[in-house]
Amino acid sequence: MKELSKRAHLIRSESGLTLIEIIVVLIILGTLIAIIGGRVFQAAGSANQKMNDIKMSKLKDAINSFQLQYRKLPSSLSALVNGETDSSAGFVAIVGEDELLDAWGNPYGYEIVNTRIYRIKSFGADGIEGGTGVDFDAVANGP
Repeated sequence: MKELSKRAHLIRSESGLTLIEIIVVLIILGTLIAIIGGRVFQAAGSANQKMNDIKMSKLKDAINSFQLQYRKLPSSLSALVNGETDSSAGFVAIVGEDELLDAWGNPYGYEIVNTRIYRIKSFGADGIEGGTGVDFDAVANGP
């Protein structure tokens, strides 16, 4: 009978986790989640930068198409959607309105350098000029 009560006592005393063991497991899980989460956010930022490069290239193609069709650069990026005041009759949109926004949903900057050269600028994730990382300003010159 004593042997049976010893076994029952041992089973009861070893059946659960102590508070320290639970805390250690939570700390390990938290560390793993932080490491994996950081990598996921880095990958998302890198994907947005690549998407932005693709969108800028497509926008350059649209500007070049406008220039070939109308023999001049568009005065603004919205002219790619709505046409110029002197060319709006019979104008067919070259791009959609959403193509005028970068990968972060901010409008592209556009400037005409001279009669043949233009500059498109994305101000990055923060939408403000200057920055590093995902806030880096991307510039494409055309043609």
